[in-house]
Amino acid sequence: MRAADTAGARATISWLGASVATLGFWVPPASGAAADDNSSVVTLDEVVVTAQRREQRLVDVPVEVTAVTAAEIAARGVTSLQDMQYSVPGLTLTEFGPGQGRLQLDGISTAGGSTGLPTVGRYIDEMPITADGAGSELDLRLIDLARVEVLHGPQPTLYGEGSMGGTIHFVTAPVDLRHLGGYLQGSWGALAHGDSDYNVLGVVNAPLIDGKLGVRIAAAYERDGGWIDAPNLNASRYNGVDIKTARLKALYQPTDELSVSLMYMHQQHDQNSQNYADPQTRVTGALLPSPNSEKYDIGNLILSYNLGFATVLSSTGFLHREPMAGFDQSAYFAPLFGDPNLTQVGEYTTSTHNMLSQELRISSNGGGPFNYTGGIYGRRYTTGGTIHFTTAPDTLPFAIDDDNAKAESKSWAAYGEARYAFASSIEALVGLRYFHDQRSLRDRFSSFGAEFSSAQSATFSSTNPRFNLSYKTGADSLIYADVAKGFRSGGFNSQAGGTVPPTYGPEKLWTYTVGSKQDWLNRRLSLDTSIYYNQWKDIQTVGMNGQIADSFSSNSGKASGPGVNFSLAARPIATLALSATVGYTDMKYDTGGATIDKGDPLDMVAKWTGSLAADYRKPVTESLTLLARADYSYTEGYQLTLRNTPFPVFNRTGSFNSLNLRLGGEFGRWQLSAFARNLTDRKGQLYPAVGSLPEPVVTAPRSAGIEGRVDF
Repeated sequence: MRAADTAGARATISWLGASVATLGFWVPPASGAAADDNSSVVTLDEVVVTAQRREQRLVDVPVEVTAVTAAEIAARGVTSLQDMQYSVPGLTLTEFGPGQGRLQLDGISTAGGSTGLPTVGRYIDEMPITADGAGSELDLRLIDLARVEVLHGPQPTLYGEGSMGGTIHFVTAPVDLRHLGGYLQGSWGALAHGDSDYNVLGVVNAPLIDGKLGVRIAAAYERDGGWIDAPNLNASRYNGVDIKTARLKALYQPTDELSVSLMYMHQQHDQNSQNYADPQTRVTGALLPSPNSEKYDIGNLILSYNLGFATVLSSTGFLHREPMAGFDQSAYFAPLFGDPNLTQVGEYTTSTHNMLSQELRISSNGGGPFNYTGGIYGRRYTTGGTIHFTTAPDTLPFAIDDDNAKAESKSWAAYGEARYAFASSIEALVGLRYFHDQRSLRDRFSSFGAEFSSAQSATFSSTNPRFNLSYKTGADSLIYADVAKGFRSGGFNSQAGGTVPPTYGPEKLWTYTVGSKQDWLNRRLSLDTSIYYNQWKDIQTVGMNGQIADSFSSNSGKASGPGVNFSLAARPIATLALSATVGYTDMKYDTGGATIDKGDPLDMVAKWTGSLAADYRKPVTESLTLLARADYSYTEGYQLTLRNTPFPVFNRTGSFNSLNLRLGGEFGRWQLSAFARNLTDRKGQLYPAVGSLPEPVVTAPRSAGIEGRVDF
């Protein structure tokens, strides 16, 4: 072992030792000391998750999981993950518009938010929906969900695509085979300096054969009003978006052992212009529209059979996407040509994505000290896309960039986890996943008069382990240590040649975590804390090819750093629930290179994030309950660094905080409330102005309105 590696290992061991010592302060007092016989006090809701592919109480899961329940989503009045991102410790997310999500979790990011594959996996129910390219994640609406589970750190064994830095698992609301019911919900709000917002959601659950066959249907229409003016386009409130969502779930249970579930979902959105503007004036200087639209379809067929000693599950997934986006590149490209009559340059992208996935899994049903989960998994993902540039009023004798590309990924994996309980309170886990990814790219494009074509293929594979040790210090308390390896496949550079390599390699990440989950005072106080340390190497970064003024990807250096995630929930009295979260990460590059310097922070990673929430519910009569809710969120902001460009940039988004309020009442089956979002009308940035994007992506202004719901 090299001296540097030895020093790094010693530093890691020392850090882990200090962390384990710190856990001593997290162990609760003896159960008798914490006991309270006041049975009239309402406790915190018990949360059950499936983060480890089996139902468990959240407090019993020996890895860090942030669970956002349906009740929490409704109480916050949000319909997208971006609206509540800072309440998840360590999470930052930005979108230029719907369908262009960029996710960072616990310090693990993508360079510029768009380099290579995503570092955070996304699943809905039992199928992956992770995009085959960073910066283009689906805008999955938080509509009729049971919960959202955010799994922190590498998920190398039970989850696959994109789960190097973590996984976000969307769990749809289940079909009830016994009861007919549903609800209708709608809201209207006025945006400061903008249009109105309004949406309507309807959900129906219907048993067709009592106890055996049923369906659940959810449909929504959302109008997010615009707030950005575009005087050069003679347009005001230009960035409004219409979103339509429909989802059907069917469940068939002919016997107690067998269940067959089918989910189909369709969504489409249309936006005149993406959310670029001056953050202070909320006015864009764009000379051309930046439209953004997409429609997608998702299908998931799940068959589950209980063998008694184990349960076998088959999941077949299908995804079809058709995104389109436009970008005004006038400010970046037009000055390059010295033509006073060439002032407008537009970039327009279209693509089609198709994915088919299949997973077969077996999980023991417990009942003894030894338990296991294992399976095989395969996925085929194909994309075809075009990039086309336009110029006006003059035209150029060559294309700035016209691109026609087809890419394919054929991947498969075999995985397994084994758990053994040495005693009722001590459990060890060993997991392993072998991953094999065969990728190809065929590309034909022209750039500034130069013609290029490429036909490339490569295979990336990795064996990724997980080691976990947990100790239950009480019925509702747990401490754990976790070591996991993450992996991200490499890719291709179409314009290879000179200093540009034809391919860039995969990445490897080791994350070391110690954590504690504690429920105290008869589950009136809950504390979830983790400390982690990331060691990341062969990081994929973005650079500029000076010959054709285009970007390329390469592997540059190593990065490491610690982080802490903290979540607290409390119910001091029956009518009041409180919560707080804090996320801290300090990832930095350990070595420099052509694209980065030693000590640079990771792109788009906020060092500090946090949130506070208070929920007050006071029964007045048997049929009337008064409601009051306040949510506060904060982010320190993040940096985006591009060094090897003609004009290096180190742009930051700056800190941002937001306060949301909600007041209302429940009247039997009815609920009515008034709300205010971003009450103080803070002006922030979600993505800085950088490179060919001369304006930042800005946050929405204050909105205020009413929301109603009726259950039936």
